[in-house]
Amino acid sequence: MNAVMLLDQVKDDYNHQLRNLHDRFVGKARALGRTAEKRGYTSLKEEIHKAYALLGNPLLEAGFYDFSLRVFSGLEQTIDECREITGAEDFSRGLAFHNQGAAYIFQKNFFRGISLIQLAQEEDKRLAHHGAAEKALQSWSTSACNYIRDALIYDQDYRGLEPTAILNRLGNDRYRLMAIVVEYQTRLKDWRSLAVKDAAEANIMRICKLTEYYLKKRLRKAVELSPLIETAFSDDERRFPWYGKWAQWKNEPGATRYSSASDDAKIESILQSRDGGVLKSFKLLSLLRNFTAHIYNEQSILFDRYDECFKACLGALMYTVNYVE
Repeated sequence: MNAVMLLDQVKDDYNHQLRNLHDRFVGKARALGRTAEKRGYTSLKEEIHKAYALLGNPLLEAGFYDFSLRVFSGLEQTIDECREITGAEDFSRGLAFHNQGAAYIFQKNFFRGISLIQLAQEEDKRLAHHGAAEKALQSWSTSACNYIRDALIYDQDYRGLEPTAILNRLGNDRYRLMAIVVEYQTRLKDWRSLAVKDAAEANIMRICKLTEYYLKKRLRKAVELSPLIETAFSDDERRFPWYGKWAQWKNEPGATRYSSASDDAKIESILQSRDGGVLKSFKLLSLLRNFTAHIYNEQSILFDRYDECFKACLGALMYTVNYVE
């Protein structure tokens, strides 16, 4: 038997086991119905979790992530059906969400992974339960805060900003920022691959969009980024001394335009200037928010100066959340 045939047989075996588990537990849920005592539903939930964990956890630990995803998505389906049949809220999808999230994170799909673990935490909150999801998210949050603190500590314009407090102010949007930071920290750095450049561009764009989204939500204005920055920072020159120079730069013809190859050199110009950290950050944020496919090419200066651009946009986001409430 060759490797492909063996793998197909293993898949068939797991699919057979999953069908058996599903049918067995759905049958038990039907037997309980909607009038059983609470302990009956709790007992069945624990039995379901134990059976799927016994099947899926070894796969997760051994690195067979596709198989483990199949198991824990099966758990999610079974839990959903049992809850619908019985009407009992005891049936939690927390374990299914958490372990699917772990599998995606191990595969470096951080946005989907962290989103699923966040859903696991919501399931835990619903049942007033403190589970593994809360610990996992706290660990990612601490890691993100440590990176942000290290990235900005050497710029005096950002001293006094406390990443932990800023992430808390973001609310659920902090999970988006956590995923952005983890994606950046674990990214491939060989620019010979266009796919690597595509992923890097998408990630820095997420910071720009998150900053714009935060300003729109706080200021309750559905306008573009530059007018949002004007509204947020133009009213206090003492508090925001960089704003006047930013506004002067922004009003120069084509300053924030980024639609052709000739605009690419603006990145280098901003980075080489003697501007302070916050001023540089908001210039780069305003420019990169308009980065389009018209400029995308393997020679773009963005990728030569990617670390500096990423940290600058991250600094603009942190500054915005710190001062705009």
